Amino acid sequence: MQKDTDLSGDPFAHAISQWIPIWATMPMHRQATEIRRLNDSASGGGSINPSVVATLSALGWILGLLSLGGFSGLIIFIYVLAMILELAILLWAQSDLNEYWRTTRGNNAESLPFSGER
Repeated sequence: MQKDTDLSGDPFAHAISQWIPIWATMPMHRQATEIRRLNDSASGGGSINPSVVATLSALGWILGLLSLGGFSGLIIFIYVLAMILELAILLWAQSDLNEYWRTTRGNNAESLPFSGER
């Protein structure tokens, strides 16, 4: 993605930043904004909304923090809900990124063999 955007930085530092409450929402917002910009420039429409991504990320953090310190059924449910929110963000962003790549580079990537396949 760095070749198509002005995003820069160390992937390790980005991964570590996801563990810092509230701070984690800023890189998520920035990446969602960039994905939206790429999709808008290529196909005229991206469904990802950076503000919603940041809000869901913050909500996931809040739910994750609420789930600390116990193992009751409610705590486990809250933790699972937080993980579902984070997964929803990833799937939403990846869907828009796939649309961008499909628009700019065609469907060739879908027909490439996976490693180990011939």
